[in-house]
Amino acid sequence: MYIKHYFFKGITIYMKKEPVIKKIWLVIYTPLIYLGINFAVALCAMIAYTIFYMIGEMTASGDVPDISAALAAVQDFALVNAMALSLAAAVITLPILIVIFKSQNNKVDPRFKQKINAKGVMIGVLGSIGLHFALAEFMELTRIVEKYFPGYEAVSEAYTSGPFIFFVLYGLILAPVQEELLMRGIVMRRMWRYTNIWAAAVLSGALFGLLHGNLFQILYAFALSFFFALLYAKFKNIWVPVIAHITFNTGNIFQAVLNEFLPPAGGRLYVLIPAVMIAAVCIVLAATHEHAAPAPPA
Repeated sequence: MYIKHYFFKGITIYMKKEPVIKKIWLVIYTPLIYLGINFAVALCAMIAYTIFYMIGEMTASGDVPDISAALAAVQDFALVNAMALSLAAAVITLPILIVIFKSQNNKVDPRFKQKINAKGVMIGVLGSIGLHFALAEFMELTRIVEKYFPGYEAVSEAYTSGPFIFFVLYGLILAPVQEELLMRGIVMRRMWRYTNIWAAAVLSGALFGLLHGNLFQILYAFALSFFFALLYAKFKNIWVPVIAHITFNTGNIFQAVLNEFLPPAGGRLYVLIPAVMIAAVCIVLAATHEHAAPAPPA
């Protein structure tokens, strides 16, 4: 059975009606691949570390090491090397995502073959800077993390205390590229086929937040993802949200420089208010776009 479906600038196509289970599977199977690879890399690394730890302890003492001590050592290993493990997983995941994205992009969909747009890059960069500083100053002003999300500090430290080269390779290059390919280039576009852009942006944002694994990151990643989804919907080039994402992650460096000259000391409204205004303007500019859904796969 085929249903009528508006496509692009007055072009009408007929897409095959798909079962709900198939729609759900097409949306979630790529995130499942992403999660599976990350889990497998972490598991293999922890198993290898456990084996070497046990051998080392038995060689040193001649006795079987205490299980609780071994588990604590493995937990510390995973936390200290979180960035390195994520980097290793990204090296494996990214080529797979590129293949899936290119396969999807090769379908007849003229809108998503737009060249990178300077206006889109500017809106994305300014909006990401605004969002980063608005979030950072809100956290400092309210002390919300210390009060309600104590676990976030440990996660944040694990991803920022490693070698700087790991932060550059993963935080500024691989993570933004793979996350935008996954969540905007693949998941959001597939959701958009079955819903409208607003539902696709909200649902893909919620999924993006869940992938971050802790409550505070779920909340701010959702807001960030919604902005990136609007950028992709408007400018229809994956590099626009990728560059915006890189800018947001680079905000940690900008924040450190700002703190050197203007110590946070309980929050800075003179930074928070302009940041919120800039972010709001950029979100509004990104929110005007065509509402037709992407083309279905051939």
